[in-house]
Amino acid sequence: MTSTEESLDMAGRTRAARRLAQFNARWQRRRENLCRWSGGGWWGRGSVISPEMRGWYNNFLPFDEFLHDLRLLAQDFLADERLMPSVLLNGSSDILSLPDLWAMLGDAFAGRVCFAADELLPLWCNLASPSRMGTATGRYAEQLDVLRRLAAARPALRLMDIGCGVGLGTYEAAAIASENCGSVEAVGVTSEGLEAWMAANRRIPHDRRREKQFPPRLPERTHIAFRQGLAENAYDGSVYDVVLCNGLAGGRFLNQPRQIAAFLDSLRRLIAPGGIVLMSNHFHDGTRGGVEAVMQHAAASGWRIAGDWRNLRMTLSSNELSTITES
Repeated sequence: MTSTEESLDMAGRTRAARRLAQFNARWQRRRENLCRWSGGGWWGRGSVISPEMRGWYNNFLPFDEFLHDLRLLAQDFLADERLMPSVLLNGSSDILSLPDLWAMLGDAFAGRVCFAADELLPLWCNLASPSRMGTATGRYAEQLDVLRRLAAARPALRLMDIGCGVGLGTYEAAAIASENCGSVEAVGVTSEGLEAWMAANRRIPHDRRREKQFPPRLPERTHIAFRQGLAENAYDGSVYDVVLCNGLAGGRFLNQPRQIAAFLDSLRRLIAPGGIVLMSNHFHDGTRGGVEAVMQHAAASGWRIAGDWRNLRMTLSSNELSTITES
C-alpha cells in the first residue's frame, strides 16, 4: 500500500485531469437541468429525503451513473486499487440517491457534483470514512481504565484494534498502554484501505479538526501498524494480549450469524493465553439486540463474558476475567 500523499496523486495525473474536466462538464449540465425544471430548488443540510426527492434527483442526476463516473475518476487518481472507497465499488443499501450521499459527507462536499483537482484526495477520504462514522479520542473511558490495569500487569503488551477506522482510538489505546508497561506493539485493522492510509500517515484530509487529535509522535518503545482487513478474517498469524473491537460487533457492519461465527473464530486464534477482548460501543438502543446476539454466540462457543452490552469483556480464561472484573 502506498504511504504518502504524493504517490497517491502522481498516478495518472494527466489522464485524471482530463477525466475530471469531462466529469465536471457532464454533471454541471445535469445539475443545471435539474435546477431549471425545479425552479432553482436544491438539497440542503437538514432536508428531509423523501422517496419523491430521491426519484426527482435520480431522474436528472442518476445516482448509479454518478458513482460509476466517480469510480472511473478514482481509478485514475489512486495509485493502488485497495485504496478505492468501498461505496464506489459496492454501493450501500442505505444510499439510494445523491441527497443520501450528500447527507453522509462533510460540508465541504455536501450538495456538490463538481470538484477541483486538489479536492479529490479529501473527497475519496470522506467517502471511505464518512463524517457520520467519525470517531474521536476519549469515547470509551471505562475501557481505557481496564486497559491501564492490564498493561500494568505486563512488561510488554501486544494489542489489536479491529475496526480501527482512521486510527485515533488505536493511538489513544497504545499511548495508555505504554504509560503502564515497558513496550507496546499495536495493529489497527479496518475494511477501508484509505482509512488504513490515513491512520498510518496521521492524516484526515477531509477533517482537519479530527486530524489534530493524532499524537505528534509515538511514545518510546511503541510501534503501531495499520492494515486493511475484515473483522471476520482479522487473524494475521500473530497473537495479542488485548483485542479491541469498538462500535462494530452487533451493529450495521457485523450482525449476521455467519459473520459473527467467523468473527469469534478469528478472535479465538488472535487471543494469547490469558488475553482479553474488549468491545464497547455508542450504539443507539435499537441495536441492543444485535450486540446481545453476539454475546449469546460468544457464550455458546466457550467465551466468558463480563460487563453489559455497552462495555463487554471476553476471555477464554475465567480466572483472568474475574481478576479484571473485580479490580
